Amino acid sequence: MLEEFREVAEGLVYGQPRLTVVSTVTGAVATATGGGVATARTVRSGDLVLTDTSPWIDGGWSDTANAVFVGTPDKATRDRFDAIRRALHRGIALCRPGVVARDVDRQVRETLAEHGPTYNHHTGHRIGAAWSEEPRITPYCAERFEEGMVLALEPAIYLPGWGGIRLEHTFLVGANENEILTEFEHTL
Repeated sequence: MLEEFREVAEGLVYGQPRLTVVSTVTGAVATATGGGVATARTVRSGDLVLTDTSPWIDGGWSDTANAVFVGTPDKATRDRFDAIRRALHRGIALCRPGVVARDVDRQVRETLAEHGPTYNHHTGHRIGAAWSEEPRITPYCAERFEEGMVLALEPAIYLPGWGGIRLEHTFLVGANENEILTEFEHTL
């Protein structure tokens, strides 16, 4: 995906069409909300910074989220980040043809339960011509995944007074295995 951004950026220099991007950047304690209102506060050492970026490329949307820590993270932050990353990759592996969306939602949330309340949004959603499509990976969605669907999965932990981390990948549901389309590894 980074290479695609570079190609688009180079195209902008030479008069190519602009890239449509929906992007949110949230810092410090506002990350506990999953996306806060902008303030004049400057990001500083010890802060979490949460990004959620959704570019429109070649007729379709993508979606990715990451969190970074300014400075060296403490053990609790590192442990929560690692738990979310494990939940993300477990959830991606669970999204197989014929699997019910709510079953994946439940298992991903259970993976994070030891860290307290997790998140009040969906665990993921289908993506394509619209930025967010059915099936949504929620506690109430009984739809089944199909081979060829492109999904975004975004588990998180948000804790007042500490902050929040959300990690997201977009991936293709394959016949034998899933293919992650957002080609980067989440790092804190």
